[in-house]
Amino acid sequence: MYIPSRFLVFLALSCILVKAQAQPQPVNSDSHTAELSPIVVVASKQNAPGIEIIDPKTALQPLPAQDGADLLKSVAGMSVTRKGGSSGDPLLRGLGGSRLLITADDQFVLGGCPGRMDPPTSYLFPASYDRVIITKGPQAVNQGPGMITGSVRFMRDEKPLTQPTAKLDSALTKGSFGRSDAYIDSTLGNQYGWLRLNASHNESKDYKDGDGDTVHSAFKRNNQMVQAALTPFTDTLLAVQYEHSTGHARYADRSMDGTQFNRRGWSMKLRQQNITDWLSQIQFEYGRSKIDHVMDNFSLRTTPPMKMNGGMGMGMKMGTGMNGMDSTHQAAMPVRRMYSVMNPGREIKSAKLSAQIELGNTHSEIGTDWQSDEVSARPMVMSTDKHQAENFTRWPFEWNQTYKRHGVYVQSEWNFDENNSLYGGLRHDWTNTQFNPKKNTIAPNYLHQHEGLNAGFMRLQHRGDRFTSYIGYGQAERAPDYWERSKTNGAKLHKETNHEIDAGLSYQGSSITSSIDIFASRINDFILIESINNKNFARQINARRYGFEAKTNWQFAPHWNLGGSLAYTYASNRSDKRPLAQTPPLEWRTYLNWENEHFSAGALWRLAASQHRYAKNQGNIVGMDLGRSNGFGTLALNAGWKPNKHALVQIGIDNLFNKTYAEAVNKSAYDFDTYSVQERRVNEPGRTLWARAQIRF
Repeated sequence: MYIPSRFLVFLALSCILVKAQAQPQPVNSDSHTAELSPIVVVASKQNAPGIEIIDPKTALQPLPAQDGADLLKSVAGMSVTRKGGSSGDPLLRGLGGSRLLITADDQFVLGGCPGRMDPPTSYLFPASYDRVIITKGPQAVNQGPGMITGSVRFMRDEKPLTQPTAKLDSALTKGSFGRSDAYIDSTLGNQYGWLRLNASHNESKDYKDGDGDTVHSAFKRNNQMVQAALTPFTDTLLAVQYEHSTGHARYADRSMDGTQFNRRGWSMKLRQQNITDWLSQIQFEYGRSKIDHVMDNFSLRTTPPMKMNGGMGMGMKMGTGMNGMDSTHQAAMPVRRMYSVMNPGREIKSAKLSAQIELGNTHSEIGTDWQSDEVSARPMVMSTDKHQAENFTRWPFEWNQTYKRHGVYVQSEWNFDENNSLYGGLRHDWTNTQFNPKKNTIAPNYLHQHEGLNAGFMRLQHRGDRFTSYIGYGQAERAPDYWERSKTNGAKLHKETNHEIDAGLSYQGSSITSSIDIFASRINDFILIESINNKNFARQINARRYGFEAKTNWQFAPHWNLGGSLAYTYASNRSDKRPLAQTPPLEWRTYLNWENEHFSAGALWRLAASQHRYAKNQGNIVGMDLGRSNGFGTLALNAGWKPNKHALVQIGIDNLFNKTYAEAVNKSAYDFDTYSVQERRVNEPGRTLWARAQIRF
């Protein structure tokens, strides 16, 4: 394919050039009233240094997101580990799991599956939220402890209404492989409060990769939320919220499927603003959620046959008789199968009290928070009798782990003048963990672990007419999580500590906006998971990480935009003198968009280099390195039509050339013929067509 040299020069400069916006552009805090745009979004927007914001109610390409992880793919520096059609695990700069804080309306969301079938984002349908805020690096202390690589906050707006209001936002998406998504979000209220209801449904059948091979990946999920708020006075808010999500999913990387994902969450918030000249706000939050998760090997797949000695199946073919007579026949022995089921559960409670203080040119937030996290499970059932396995609920839940913590923090912004600001914060948490060191069995003695966790950051920011720059240092400590403690040697783990420098430069001109964010990180006592003889061990090493994300957008003519992003992370295991596992390769995205008031069209070209820096059989709680990965490139097209200000229709084609490829950071594929995990990755979907209609009043 011939590519003009001027095009290559622009792309190269865009990756070296500087940031995105001299003055952070305000994000519309009321997504219901924001005017619909026909354009299909292919990249997130940088709203402030090190912070990116996504509007989850807009269509993003590839295929509009069906869960939180899908949505985050559009962020430079983010990657997702594929396990099937849903429930991917997000990573920021190569780190995920509990190193990446994920909250919904500032409440912690944690999965219950010991095998990470249900990462936090699997319970979050993006369109039911108004904003998604991504913070890169340990550059905040008011979101909780353990912010090693950053945070993702799914937020619903709570802006008081000023007059009687009725709002409705809904969308329907249809796509290849039986994909069907729908959501409705409605609000009714006035200056004294509101009632907000939203519901979503998304499902898909098994998809096919570029070779036409079916991938075990079907899923179905439902989510409902109701929020009631009282605003008896202009500066007072009392809000309560209930949310319920259910679903099931097939997985292409393991011998079981998730047959039940049941989450119930309750939360409340009390806020008073403009109390005195120096005390601008006091807020109290409380939340509680329960997860009831079931996985088995028979509801959504064919259970493998049991094997006899020598590895032969019970339904084997018999050979020639002893007297040499031709007596070949099929054995009458029935095929015996082992039915397995597991039912873990989790309950999380949290509370937070905070105050915002204004003293001259300084804005500060001080607060204290508390969390209780309890993990339990019914005994695993394995039986040749399917009915006995299906009757697993006759066994009671047994306690496995309790994690409790409380913390205090202060975070401040000091504005020297109109152009210069200093941000900083300190945090300390006291943690207490009681856990069962024997996974899936009852231990004779339970273990206790106490950790004191410190965190802090400082960032200097300069704002000019066209340029904005920043440089900051952050430190964060993280205690071992439930998944890490369940590994062999997990009881001996202690906290890990990240020291990180983040810096960035941005530029906003009349037609070009560009940005670059760079980081350098040293993680002491990094918790590494390693597979030895098919057994997962946990140990601690020292790691180094360096990288950058560069973005640009050029409006080179009226209605036309050309832009792209380049992201790379280099990570090393200094203790073993080898690469740090589960690090994504160099990734480049570029797009071309055209739009006017009623129509839009665009193309997205994505390139990923091969990853030759790997550490086979090493990784984290999400997955292990499988070896060298192949590079790939994909092309996607989209178009949109806005017939009026209330309606929008969009269509798209992903993986236009139907390529067969897999992401470098991935899970091992499960072979349904041999009933075993293979040393190959789970392939991405082949050519995918989709259409989306949205209505907003």
